[in-house]
Amino acid sequence: MNDSAHLLAALRTAVALEIPQLAGLDAADRIDLARAGAETLQEGADAMLFGSAHKAQKRLGAAHFAALARALAAMAYQPGGVTFAGVHWCTDHQECLDAEAWAAGRLCAAARLVEERGAERAAATAAPDPARPEPSPKAAP
Repeated sequence: MNDSAHLLAALRTAVALEIPQLAGLDAADRIDLARAGAETLQEGADAMLFGSAHKAQKRLGAAHFAALARALAAMAYQPGGVTFAGVHWCTDHQECLDAEAWAAGRLCAAARLVEERGAERAAATAAPDPARPEPSPKAAP
């Protein structure tokens, strides 16, 4: 296993342990936690990913890792859950399936609309425009 795989394995466990800790919070508090986690990561995710020989930097990396795990756990409560680095966390998987079906339906409807409009445009360009008369053939001299 490489370092990334170890980090992801640890993250899977950390998020799974954080999810039940957030069950008593309301949606607004969980959203605030997710935002705070994102801000913490922006400040120095490289410490978490790449580590350091300095103790202070190692503690900072651990704090960023904990912030990421807590933010992902908070987002797992959102409809559809959260997917990060190919791993999905949610608290109601049926809600995830419903969200995917809804999104797929919306995408299919949008694709049909694009196809219909494209067909309409193609038909409009193929049909002669009655406002523009066809040029008359020139008589041969």
